[in-house]
Amino acid sequence: MKRITGLLSLLALVAVVLGACAAPPTPQVIRETVEVPVQQTVEVPVQQTVVVPVEETVEVPVTAPAPEVTVVRVSMGYIPNFQYAPFYVGIEKGYFAEEGLQIVMDYGTEEDAVKKVASGNVQFGTSSGDSIVLARTNGIPVKYVMRWYNGWPTGVFSLAEKNIKTPQDLVGKTVGIPGPFGANWLAWQAMLAQQDIDPDSINIQFIGFTQVAAIEGGQVDAAAGYTVNEPVQLRGQGREVNVIKTSDYISLVPIGMFSSDEYIAQNPEVVQKFVSALLRSIKTTVEDPEFALEAVISAVQFSGGDNRAGTQAGLEAVSEYWANPGPYDDETWTYTQDVMFDLGMITQKVDVADFYTNEFVEAAGQ
Repeated sequence: MKRITGLLSLLALVAVVLGACAAPPTPQVIRETVEVPVQQTVEVPVQQTVVVPVEETVEVPVTAPAPEVTVVRVSMGYIPNFQYAPFYVGIEKGYFAEEGLQIVMDYGTEEDAVKKVASGNVQFGTSSGDSIVLARTNGIPVKYVMRWYNGWPTGVFSLAEKNIKTPQDLVGKTVGIPGPFGANWLAWQAMLAQQDIDPDSINIQFIGFTQVAAIEGGQVDAAAGYTVNEPVQLRGQGREVNVIKTSDYISLVPIGMFSSDEYIAQNPEVVQKFVSALLRSIKTTVEDPEFALEAVISAVQFSGGDNRAGTQAGLEAVSEYWANPGPYDDETWTYTQDVMFDLGMITQKVDVADFYTNEFVEAAGQ
C-alpha cells in the first residue's frame, strides 16, 4: 500500500516538472480602438497684417467756416443808373463779399440819404459836398469817409439850335431844374453868382428829373443836370447838344461816400472794409469798361438792348470823373462852405475838419 502511494507521488512530481518545461500557450489577440490625447505641433502658413508706426505728413482738406456777413445799406441818392457802375462791378466781382459785406442799394434822393444815414436806417450814403455842409451846419452829425468823383459833374445843357454856350446866354431863357435841392441847385446858384448874373433874369422851372423830356418837348430852353447823363441821352438820340460845365466856373466838393459819426466810431472795421472794396471797384470799373458795361446792363432795367449804346456812352463819360478817387482837402471844403454861406444856404460855418476824414482812404493805400 505504501509503495503505491509513493509511486503516485513520484508521478505527480514528474508531471509538474514536465508541465513547467512545456511550450508556452499561444497569446490571444484583442483588437480595440482607444482614444488617446496627443499633443502635436503643426506648421501652418499664416497671412498677417503688421502695423508699423510711420511718421508722415498728410494734407487733409478742411472746409473753413463761412465768414460772418455784415449787411450794409447804401442810400444812392438817385434811380438805378450807370452812374453807380462801381457798385454793380464790386458786387459782380465779389469785392464786397470778400470783405464780408452784403450791399443793399437804397435808391432815393440826396436829402433822403442824409436823413437815413443820420437816423441809422442805412449805414452809408452818396452825395455831393453841399449835402454834408447843410447837415453839419444844422447839427446833423454825418461825415465823408472817401471821395469818389474828382470833379463836380453838373452842367446846363440845351439843343445846339438854341445857341446857348455860356452862362450869359441863359439870360431871358427858361431853364428847367430838378428842384431847390442837391448838387444841381447849388452849382446853378454858385455859377450865376460867380458870373454876376441876376437869377431873376432867367425863368426857372422846377421839373423834377424830367430834363430830357422837357428839352425835347420844348417846355424849357435848357436844363440843369449831370453832364454824364441827360446830354448823353440826347446825343444817343441823334441830337446835337451844347453843355455848359459848372466845373469850368466853380470848384465845389465833388461826390463821395459818407456815414454818421456814431457809425464810424462804433464800426471802424466795417467802414474800412467798405471803403477798401469800393475803391477797388472804382478802379476795376475804369480799367475794364467792357465788364462794367455788362454789370450795369445786368443790374439796371432797360439799359441793354436798344439802349446799350447810350449806356456805354454814358459810362465812358462818367468814368472820366472816377480817375484817382481818394482823399479830400480843406481848401475845397472851405470854398464850398463860403459859397453856401454867401448864398444864404447856411447861416453859420463850422470847422471844415468836421466834414470829412481821410483815415480810411489812407489805410486803404490811396
